[in-house]
Amino acid sequence: MPLDLPMNDSHRAYVHAVAAALNAAGVPITDVDFLDDVFDDGDPLRGALTVIDAARTAAAYPDRMVWAEWDERDGWDLAVYDPKTKLIVCTHTLCTEVLPAPADVAATTVAVLAAHPSASTKLERPILSTWNEALEEALDSYTRTSKEMG
Repeated sequence: MPLDLPMNDSHRAYVHAVAAALNAAGVPITDVDFLDDVFDDGDPLRGALTVIDAARTAAAYPDRMVWAEWDERDGWDLAVYDPKTKLIVCTHTLCTEVLPAPADVAATTVAVLAAHPSASTKLERPILSTWNEALEEALDSYTRTSKEMG
């Protein structure tokens, strides 16, 4: 049974756990932005951006802003913003699950950045379009952990 918490609390705890895993794996995160902070329309948290330090992404994506992007419906992608074209492109699906372990997101991100990819890769994964109790229970586990540690 999910915890009796505001939905965004569990989402935030999970995204912060992924950001910590990315930092620990040598992918420095300079900012974490939650899209509910940007679009305050009462919907559940749709997603978050963990902005990766430009020095870490320069070899693979010179002169571009790169972030790991997550939402509760389709999981993690690596996204790239090109200031010349002013386009954002989701270049790589990072995991096939919507809620992969933070260490898995970090390992995949490290591998993608090390490969200096010239083409996008998209993996098939389930897209959740409705309330999913199993997903919410899994997210709540990150909230429990953060409360126990903090």
